[in-house]
Amino acid sequence: MWLFTLTLLPILFASSTGKCVPNKADVIIVHCYPKSIVAKIPECPYGWEINQLALGGVCYNGIIESGYYQFTIPDLSPRNKSYCGTQSDFKNPIYHFYNSIVSNDSTLIVKSQPVNYTFTCTYQSNYLVSHAAFDQRVATVHVKNGSSGSFESTLSLNFYFNAKFSTQKEAPFVVETSDIGSDIFAGVEAKGISNRFKVVLNYCWATPSPDYAYHIQWQLISKG
Repeated sequence: MWLFTLTLLPILFASSTGKCVPNKADVIIVHCYPKSIVAKIPECPYGWEINQLALGGVCYNGIIESGYYQFTIPDLSPRNKSYCGTQSDFKNPIYHFYNSIVSNDSTLIVKSQPVNYTFTCTYQSNYLVSHAAFDQRVATVHVKNGSSGSFESTLSLNFYFNAKFSTQKEAPFVVETSDIGSDIFAGVEAKGISNRFKVVLNYCWATPSPDYAYHIQWQLISKG
């Protein structure tokens, strides 16, 4: 009898410590940082463990931090990207980001009360892009083609609506606030050139100034 009791006690102890104490406090703390969002809820909400809660219902990336379950959204790109189900919309000049922390564990036989902590962060757009435009001046290139003579070719920088590069945007391409975070499709077109020549871009960079030698440069193509 004593052997049975001594064997049973460790099993009961392990079972009691493996399950967290249910917390019925409906509280969520949200920190809206410039480049990230951090959401915290009390540990063990209604009996749910950290590995049973998902950000956006898809990402089990929560950590335990000082009595809270903490979930972080490190990417606030407003267009074409969605980190762990993060949604966004833009109503000039305001950005809204939405997500939720939900219970999501289909393996449980006896489930705790479902939880769904929805949160929103709102940002004022501080980008001054109302007068921003790309410099699309045309360059004329003189080519000396040996015995075949010389010719002129014009090179122009064009912007397109999508990755098919089939429809051009009107020049000059002016950046709108809603364009922040979206992809820009650009191409260099050569006119007055025979099919024996190809346009190859070895280097391409962007500057915040019409001066191509401006000290601030963002490399787009390097040693292409």
